[in-house]
Amino acid sequence: MFKVEILKTANREVLSQINSLTAKLSLSTIPPKPLDLEILKKLLSQKSFYILVVRDKNIIVGLLNLYFTQITTGFIGELEDLIVAEPYRKWGLAIALIKEAVDIAEKMGAKHISARVNPKRIEANKVYPAMGFLKMETNFYRINLPRKK
Repeated sequence: MFKVEILKTANREVLSQINSLTAKLSLSTIPPKPLDLEILKKLLSQKSFYILVVRDKNIIVGLLNLYFTQITTGFIGELEDLIVAEPYRKWGLAIALIKEAVDIAEKMGAKHISARVNPKRIEANKVYPAMGFLKMETNFYRINLPRKK
């Protein structure tokens, strides 16, 4: 039986496991920049940021980032980087991670919780609606920084 937990410890072993999972997240030919230990420690020290993990023994096999922001219209939660290691997919780990995130958001008093999912991530785009998330008709814009001159 797998259990979702809030990551509390930042060390090189945990960092390596997180970087191994997030390297598989990118659907482009450019993998994401690896997280460094100081940034991981900084993330874990923030009261509004959680890394939810699922472990098999001591190995992180799934993770989900949950963070909260107070904006002018209310206190909201955001989900990013839902990742489950390939051999552990179809075991309900993504559902367990999302359920725990929603439970935490409810306890924190969030107005809502949102998740942005790359359309190419077929399985992730199936699990959120199955968990009661509504697909929003909105545009999402981003500018990469620093801007090229």
